[in-house]
Amino acid sequence: MAVGVLEHHPYGTVRLHVPAARGQPVELPAEVLAHAVDLSPQMIEHARAAGAGTDVAYAVADVARLPFEDATFDLIVSSLSQHHWADVPGAVRDLRRVLRPGGRLWIYDVRWMLRGATREVRAAFGADAVRRDVVRRFVARLSATVPGPLSTGSSSG
Repeated sequence: MAVGVLEHHPYGTVRLHVPAARGQPVELPAEVLAHAVDLSPQMIEHARAAGAGTDVAYAVADVARLPFEDATFDLIVSSLSQHHWADVPGAVRDLRRVLRPGGRLWIYDVRWMLRGATREVRAAFGADAVRRDVVRRFVARLSATVPGPLSTGSSSG
């Protein structure tokens, strides 16, 4: 899902992908600085191999203790990893720490696993900061406003 969004989204030029190893190369405009983290060194190597030739900086890191300075990223996207986070409150706090004012944090995961993250995001960002959306509808809305094709990265539609 995040591949199409990250390639064409207008939110800023410094982005973080959590986890790194979705196995899908991302082609980004030259002005975009992309970083990706994963807790597993093996998954980082998998991501590097899958994304060979792309300009993404990879790091082994825990999402609750990110190796970045405060207010670094315009957009942070987490795809199907939140249910693996050992410390959801700590992860949300650290994601907020590295997000620039006005930046966006998108957490995609299976619906029943998002309750904890939703609660923590509301606590960290405010009650109205959470918007739950069906991925297909979100991609359709985004593709209507962003030039170029968007892909869910899945043939299941």
